[in-house]
Amino acid sequence: MFADADTLICISDDNDRSSSVEYEAARHPNCPSAGDADTVPATNRSSLSGRRFMFSHVTVGVSDLDAAAAFYDAILLPLGLQQREVTPDGGPAARCWIKPGQALPRFYAYQPFDRQPASAGNGSMLAFLASDEQQVLRAYAAGLLAGGRSEGGPGERPHYGKGYFGAYLRDPDGNKVHLVHRGDLA
Repeated sequence: MFADADTLICISDDNDRSSSVEYEAARHPNCPSAGDADTVPATNRSSLSGRRFMFSHVTVGVSDLDAAAAFYDAILLPLGLQQREVTPDGGPAARCWIKPGQALPRFYAYQPFDRQPASAGNGSMLAFLASDEQQVLRAYAAGLLAGGRSEGGPGERPHYGKGYFGAYLRDPDGNKVHLVHRGDLA
C-alpha cells in the first residue's frame, strides 16, 4: 500500500461505459476523481482537474535500482519523460518517471516489496508511447547502450496498423519494454 493518495489505481474507459469497470469517488472514496478535491492532494489538483486516466501508475520490480534508473532514463528521456523525487513511504526504494507538468500517470521501478529477487512477468510488457519514429529510434539505441537487450529492432509493424512503428527491449532485469509510435491512431 502506498502512502500518497495520488498513487491509487483508478480505471476509467469513457469510450465504452457498457463494458468498462469504472471506479468513481462516489463508490470508492479513496480513489481520486477529477472533481473530488478532498481526496487529491492540493499540489496535484490542477493537473488532475477535468482529466480521466486509465491508470495512476505502473510498476516493475528491479534487482539493481541504479542499473534500472540508468536504463529507464536512457529510454524515457528521449520520449519526454523525466524522473521525479519519490517521497519515502516506508516501502522499498524506488525511482519514478512522469511527463513534466503532469502528476499522473507515473512509471515506477521498485525493489520488490517482499524483499525477494525481482523477476520479469511472462507475458507482461510495458509499452511507452513516442510522438514520432525518431523518438523510437533514439530511445531504442539509448536503451541498448544502457544495458538493455533487443527483442525486436525498430521498424514498421503493419500487422498492428498502418503507421504503427515500434521496437522491443528487455531491461537489465528482463522486463519487456515496447517503444511505439502509433501513427495508426493519428
